[in-house]
Amino acid sequence: MTVKLFSTPNCFRCNAVKKRLNLKEIPYEEFDLTNDIETAKKFRAEGLNYIPVLEAVIDGEVKRVDGYRPDFIDALAS
Repeated sequence: MTVKLFSTPNCFRCNAVKKRLNLKEIPYEEFDLTNDIETAKKFRAEGLNYIPVLEAVIDGEVKRVDGYRPDFIDALAS
């Protein structure tokens, strides 16, 4: 499983997601969306309108959620 977090600085939801990922000991790579307009547009086109966007690739299947979704993070940990 690979996990990517697309966030922005000083984002309280982003910080909450990072805290929960660390609490659940889920390794992730973080990407700053501040100047990445193309990726932000792609997410909006997929209906992901809030930051952060959390992406998990599990057995080749990409799953993405936006905002703070502790249920998604907890499912990744199990």
